[in-house]
Amino acid sequence: MTGVGIKQAKPLLRLTVIILFVTCGFHRLSGARPDSLIVAKRLENKEIKETVRGIIYYLYDNQIIDRKGRRSCYYDATDAGDGAKSRQEINLPFLPPFHANIRPPLKTHNIEGEWASSVHFLPQRLGFRGRSIVAVHDPNLFTATYILYPFFLFKEKSDHRLIHEMIENTRNLDVHFKRGKAYNFWPPVPDKPGFHGPLNIPLHDIEVLANSYINPHHRFLWKRIVCRQDVPSTDWFKKVMNPQLNPHGVVSFFNIPNDADDTAGEVTIQLLKKKYYKEINDSSATATTIIDTAALTEIEKWRDNGRYPLYEDPRDFWKRKNSGAWLTWLRDETEPLFSAPAIGDIPLGFNNVDAVINANIMLAAGMMNRKNIRGFHESAAMLLRAIELHRWPDCGLYYPNKMTFPYAVTRAYRDGNITVLRSGMGKLLNDLLALQDDYSNGKPRKKGAFPGGKDRSDILSTAYGLCALLNIGEDIAKETGKETEYRRAIDDAVDYLIRKRKKQKIHNRDAFEKMKNIPRYSYKWTAGIFFSSSYSDLAVWRSEAYTGAIVLEALAKYLAGYDTDKSMNITSKKRLLIESYMENTDNEMNLKLQ
Repeated sequence: MTGVGIKQAKPLLRLTVIILFVTCGFHRLSGARPDSLIVAKRLENKEIKETVRGIIYYLYDNQIIDRKGRRSCYYDATDAGDGAKSRQEINLPFLPPFHANIRPPLKTHNIEGEWASSVHFLPQRLGFRGRSIVAVHDPNLFTATYILYPFFLFKEKSDHRLIHEMIENTRNLDVHFKRGKAYNFWPPVPDKPGFHGPLNIPLHDIEVLANSYINPHHRFLWKRIVCRQDVPSTDWFKKVMNPQLNPHGVVSFFNIPNDADDTAGEVTIQLLKKKYYKEINDSSATATTIIDTAALTEIEKWRDNGRYPLYEDPRDFWKRKNSGAWLTWLRDETEPLFSAPAIGDIPLGFNNVDAVINANIMLAAGMMNRKNIRGFHESAAMLLRAIELHRWPDCGLYYPNKMTFPYAVTRAYRDGNITVLRSGMGKLLNDLLALQDDYSNGKPRKKGAFPGGKDRSDILSTAYGLCALLNIGEDIAKETGKETEYRRAIDDAVDYLIRKRKKQKIHNRDAFEKMKNIPRYSYKWTAGIFFSSSYSDLAVWRSEAYTGAIVLEALAKYLAGYDTDKSMNITSKKRLLIESYMENTDNEMNLKLQ
């Protein structure tokens, strides 16, 4: 090429370079823009924002604190201020659940800062629609701990700092459940020093039922009641009610040891609280919020290694012997039963390996950057085995809702940054998509829902399933070739939850005062089963507040774009900023990602 030719070509070369640069830049932007546009579009969705606001209102209005006047024990503190009215949950055919005091001698107790949950005994036989005819409020650490979890996805800038107040109301909640080095499901029993147990379950009634259950003259009656029910045999009841073996009596049914699940959950919330107080520059609260690392260390001691077959729960056969995973109860299983009431007694005498509990421990370990604790890799291997062998629908003995495992294991993977679990996420995603499709097949009104297993209601299970899908993330959906199905499954689940919301009037005057010029109603959903005894037909726990909190977590993660941005998790700097709960005359919530 001559010099003239080169000179003539220079403008063309410059133009070519400019075109290539702009084109490459456009491709880079187009790769990022759809995700940001998706999140922006979600944040403009009035129905979703209205639902989020309604859940926060419900939790604010129903948190148990000392309120003016004697209000219902389901949202007014019973043992503070002027007290509260005792109520029990009544479930009758063709009527929604309601609260009344049908047993005046039975005084209900609660704990400030918690939310109500109800326990139902033999609900399939002595109840209606999976609920006991009479259910009582049961204060426990688990409910309060996991209701708090989604609050840390938000920041508040408005004058109405509802989430902040709710967090503050739980400041001293954990002290009621601390027992020695770790935490218990139940608080101490007031009139039984050294024992922990339920505050509102009448022990006299349990004693009468237990004696009837082991009475040979009542065998035929009970055989009909417990037929095809997942309940323990009479052997454990006979041991507890034998005064020579157990001098403490019926209280030993409930005097359980500290457990790894509640301990891990409480440590997780302590960490999130401390991070929250640092972010809002509350130095006093930051200094006084203690992360109980010793409690997490206590979990390390109790693992599935070198155990006598006599003490193994036969329902754990799938995990293999010497799995090395963490045990449920923080107690020496070889010690004689009823020998140390101050420590507690392992129910039925069997310690067990629960996959959901192991996932919750991994979440705590991941958040605390303690991935070197003993049992970490063995637990991860066990969780991956549950996914690979499709044992996950029934590998949580204390979680009859089959969607709890996907929720817990994906939360550990995402929010706990447990990357070793990534290898199982693709298969789990395929399982979830197939499960959702099968459940709604031929049932248009169930489109987007997930089944709950023994829980016939499907709100909680759908919220669990939506959280799991969002935690897994779009990157894995692309790898498995399921991107289109993945996006549709997420959007359908969101639509289903919003369709099923129910308006609820605000109960309390103090809540009214916080909501001036704001719609004075909240949103709630049918209370799902979130917990059970290890024999799931014996006793189950339900809570509207807990169900609403999981819906809140699902919708918050949806608005924050968990599916599109794999760097998002609950410990990242990004938060959903609530600038105001009412932005304009249309009562629209001002919510943005920051």
